[in-house]
Amino acid sequence: MKRQTIFYFVIGITALIIAASTSYYFVIFLPQRNEDVRIFAANQKCRETGEKIYKEDSQKHGMNTPEYIFNAKLNTCLYASGWGRCEGDICVTYDFVKDILTNKNIIYSGYVGDKNNGLSGEEFNKQKQELFR
Repeated sequence: MKRQTIFYFVIGITALIIAASTSYYFVIFLPQRNEDVRIFAANQKCRETGEKIYKEDSQKHGMNTPEYIFNAKLNTCLYASGWGRCEGDICVTYDFVKDILTNKNIIYSGYVGDKNNGLSGEEFNKQKQELFR
């Protein structure tokens, strides 16, 4: 009788281990992997879409090097760039972070000479860093 009890105990433990492993795989591992794959695909699509917008924008202005990222928290694609030019003694600069899907600025900073329009450069960079995490 003792051998039979040990046998059932081993089978029970084995079944628990298999059930726990299977549950982990389907409940935790696969959904996380699918989310990682979704975000990776969204980043690729974001870059492709951002490149198109960058080409359009750079025809209007000489643009800075662009940055693109899929922001999972906002569930949207972000595009950051800017431009600057000087005419005589007056310089104009404009930096922005844009939601590519809506083509609307989320944050921006602009200067005409010393006059600020939008966020200060420091506040813009701080908020941009938060958005591009």
